[in-house]
Amino acid sequence: MMFLFHAIHQREWLVVPLTILAVLVLGVTPAHADTIHIVQAGENLRRIAERYDTTVPAILQANDVSDPDFVYVGQRLHIPTSSVAPAAPGTYVVQPGDTVFSIARRLGVSQRALARANGIVDPSFVWTDQRLQLPVGDASPQAGYRRHVVEAGETLFSIAMRYGVTANSLAQANELRSADLITTGQQLIIPGGASRPATESPTEGKWIDIDVRLQRLIAYESEQPVFRTTVSTGTASTPTVLGRFAIRSKLPSQHMFGPGYNFPDVPWVMYFHGAYAIHGAYWHSDFGVPRSHGCVNVRPADAQWLYNWAPAGTPVVVHQ
Repeated sequence: MMFLFHAIHQREWLVVPLTILAVLVLGVTPAHADTIHIVQAGENLRRIAERYDTTVPAILQANDVSDPDFVYVGQRLHIPTSSVAPAAPGTYVVQPGDTVFSIARRLGVSQRALARANGIVDPSFVWTDQRLQLPVGDASPQAGYRRHVVEAGETLFSIAMRYGVTANSLAQANELRSADLITTGQQLIIPGGASRPATESPTEGKWIDIDVRLQRLIAYESEQPVFRTTVSTGTASTPTVLGRFAIRSKLPSQHMFGPGYNFPDVPWVMYFHGAYAIHGAYWHSDFGVPRSHGCVNVRPADAQWLYNWAPAGTPVVVHQ
C-alpha cells in the first residue's frame, strides 16, 4: 500500500515502479537482447562479424554507425542476434538479392530442378532467410564455398589474389557485371573451395597489390595489409603491364636509360615482368600521378622498405 500511495503522489516516479512491476508479474524482458561485444586491440568489424556469424552492415545498423572503419578499443558494440538457424546439410538459406536462377547457378544445379524440389511455381519469388532444399543427388550448397566480407580499400582483384582464384571466377560466382561494383560490407562467395591464399616458402604469404587507377600500392601478408603508399605508374603512351606476376630479380641500384630518360643509381629495383620493375624514383615527387615509362615509381624510402620486405617470388598483382 505504501508503494502504491507513494507512486500516486509522486507522479514523476510512476514509470519506474510500473516497469519493474511488469517485469516481475508478467515476465517481460527487455526488447534489446543483443550480445554486447567490447572491441579489442587489432579487431575490425569484419573479424567481429565473422566471430558472431553476422554481417558488417547488420552491426553498423544495430549501432547507428555509418563508417565501417571507425571502431576503437574499448568500444561497446551491440551484436544483432538472428532468429534464423544455420542451414542444415542439403539446404540453402536465401540471402538478400538472391533469385532462383542465381542460387542454381551459384550451387551448380539446374534452375528447374531447384524449383521443383521446393515447389516453386514463380522462379522470381523467393524471400530472404527462406530455406531451400537442394535437389536430391547434389552436394551440400555450402561445400566448396566460403564467404568474404569486403573491407574498405579492397578490390575484386585483391580479394581474388588472397584466395587464389581469378577475378573473373569471383565475379561470375557473385553475378557481378563490373569488377568495380563491390562495396564495403558486401558479402562475396569465394568459389572453388578456396579458404586462404597458399603460404609458400619463401614468400610466407606476402604479396603486392598495385592499383593503376588509384595509383596505389598495398603490401599484404596473407589477408593483412602491412604497408601502403602512392606510386607513379606508366603514362597512357607507356602504360604499366597488367596481370599477375612475381618478383623475379632484385638489385640494390641500377643505371636506367632509354629514349627520353637517363637515371644513374636508381635505388631498390625489383623486376616482376620483363623490363617492368618496382623501384625508387628520386627525380620527381609527383606520386599519385602516372608519369613513368612503364615501371612502378615509388618514393626511395618506400622502395627500400619493399625491397627489404619482399623476397624473390613474391606475387605482384597489377590491375585497374
